[in-house]
Amino acid sequence: MTTSNETPGAAARIAALANARSVEADVSPRQISDQRAGSNKTKTGPMSPDDVNEAKTASIPAAVFRLINGLIVKGWDGKESSVTLDEMLALISAEIETPRQTILNNGWLSIEESYRGAGWDVSRESSTDLDCSVTRFTFRKR
Repeated sequence: MTTSNETPGAAARIAALANARSVEADVSPRQISDQRAGSNKTKTGPMSPDDVNEAKTASIPAAVFRLINGLIVKGWDGKESSVTLDEMLALISAEIETPRQTILNNGWLSIEESYRGAGWDVSRESSTDLDCSVTRFTFRKR
């Protein structure tokens, strides 16, 4: 069953993304770190902050990063690139046919730490001008 905000095929895509995310959630961040280090042992214990960041990044669909990367390139002036939250939502929603609210609810735009881990200085600023609120991400080389 689809809502008025979803196209008929969108429900199936959302279900597939949710299923993919639940599969990823079955692998602990510590296991991810161990697998990257070449270890086949499964460790148990508390997560480190780095493990949380790795798990968060792994939970965001690759298409989201691909589309945001394109927006960064489009706005790049040699020093920085600014992208509004609305630009991100509009593009991602259209390209992967997912409602904006689903993107926000899933935390797919909580990307600052992922990009910082890739070497960017990322700031997220919100401004309100009477009836309008704008959230802007600024990406700068470190």
